[in-house]
Amino acid sequence: MDGSYRQIEINMLHGKSKLAYRQGYYADAGSKPAAQAGADPSAPLLQFGLPGATGILYGVRAELAGVQPSSGESRAGQNPNLKGPIVRYTVSFVLRSQDLILNPNAQGGRSGRFLIGLKAYDHEGNALNWSGDEEVVNISPEQFDSIRKNGIPAHLNIDVPTAGEIHLVTAVYDRESGMAGTLEIPLQVAPR
Repeated sequence: MDGSYRQIEINMLHGKSKLAYRQGYYADAGSKPAAQAGADPSAPLLQFGLPGATGILYGVRAELAGVQPSSGESRAGQNPNLKGPIVRYTVSFVLRSQDLILNPNAQGGRSGRFLIGLKAYDHEGNALNWSGDEEVVNISPEQFDSIRKNGIPAHLNIDVPTAGEIHLVTAVYDRESGMAGTLEIPLQVAPR
């Protein structure tokens, strides 16, 4: 992790397929391995421009929040330097329960722990704001069939600047299995 450019090259042994893949990346000198004690394992997943991780499949939708923040209200997200006019989005996740480890509990139901995260970037790849949360689910035996059919819902709010093209990177990390999923979605933000 010395900040140098690392080239990626993929060669096919058989067949005549055309491949589309990332040509390389910069080994971020400021990164530290997520395996360190106390490190957030979802943080490396929220980097801009990475290929999607598919260990956990989920749906995600970002919508303008029903109630927008007033000028004196605290910001949604963890960037203390977010300035200027902002707009708030509610980001809704629906996770496939089949992709998470849901351990049996003493009440006959199931429980699990996972992290959800968001990071908003401008069109040049500069981080604007980020948010994350750990979710603990306790599913009763009566709820289990519905959860298997409809998924597990989760929500986060995030504030972003009011104008410009924004890329929102989302991630889910299962604490029990260490599996992860990521999706990047564009937001076309207009002033409110």
